Amino acid sequence: MELLLLLLGFFGGFVAGLLGLGGAVFMIPLLLYIPPLVTGQSLSAQQTAAISVVYVLAASSSGLLHHLHHKYVNYKIIIFMGGGIFCGAFLGGFISDYLPSKIILAIFGAMTVFATAPIFLSINNRSEVDASSADISFNRLAALLTGLTVGIISGIAGLGAGIILIPVS
Repeated sequence: MELLLLLLGFFGGFVAGLLGLGGAVFMIPLLLYIPPLVTGQSLSAQQTAAISVVYVLAASSSGLLHHLHHKYVNYKIIIFMGGGIFCGAFLGGFISDYLPSKIILAIFGAMTVFATAPIFLSINNRSEVDASSADISFNRLAALLTGLTVGIISGIAGLGAGIILIPVS
């Protein structure tokens, strides 16, 4: 099982990098469906979410280095929204211990549909903005509460916050 998980990690990382995905939306189905086919053993939704969170942390950290280099990072937003996401993800992970796997998978499925619908429906007609703009005004309480909500959902389902935040932004 360990070798299979390692191979799935390499394959998932390659495909995620190739397509520009964070990875959870791709890795969670791989982790749920491939091990039972190959080994006869399956992972619970909670185990899959936990593995996915670690996977997304690694992918997000490497992406952060790129964004830091190009000065795309707004530290004020990170403090408020990122703090909310961090606390919410911790709370969501705790909550997931008490949820049935079907609920966790339903949240994952709903968030995946929510994130991909704008792509297929061409809803997202935003104009491009200067990404290096450091002078962005925002409501600190709204950023904190949005981050907290996104973090809870992310912590429960094992998704990265980007799959939730990007379609909303």
